[in-house]
Amino acid sequence: MDVIKKQWKNVVRYQFWILSILVLVAAASVYYLTSSSLSALITARTAKLTSTFEQVNTISSAVPTHPNTHSHAQMDKVVSMLEADIQEAWRLQFKNQIPLMVWPRNAFSENSTHEIFTTLRPVEKYIDFPLPARLPAPYDRITAGAGGKLVRRVR
Repeated sequence: MDVIKKQWKNVVRYQFWILSILVLVAAASVYYLTSSSLSALITARTAKLTSTFEQVNTISSAVPTHPNTHSHAQMDKVVSMLEADIQEAWRLQFKNQIPLMVWPRNAFSENSTHEIFTTLRPVEKYIDFPLPARLPAPYDRITAGAGGKLVRRVR
């Protein structure tokens, strides 16, 4: 028992160095195992990407007439037909709503103001939004007066 106690005292006296060496050996072995597995994984994925890229190059060189150009041309035709249909639908909708968009004659103090508003259909076609600081003529003569009624601007 005394022999074991003497040996244990030596071990305890050098425990820092013993533990340091054990930690260093454990860290080195974990680093080696991790780096070798990562290296193998990187190599495998690089090889897979390279083979896929080569397959794509093989296909693109084997098929000189790729269908994208033809399909884009056909899609452009379909889109232009749909645009024309939508434009015609909006034109018919506007034409059907013109009788509903009538300003009453007594809404304005002057007949010329009524004529200006009548020519502003649709307003989006003639005046940009947001409104410019100064409207083009003859629209610059129209402004909101007291009580929200539209009156002619006095110069």
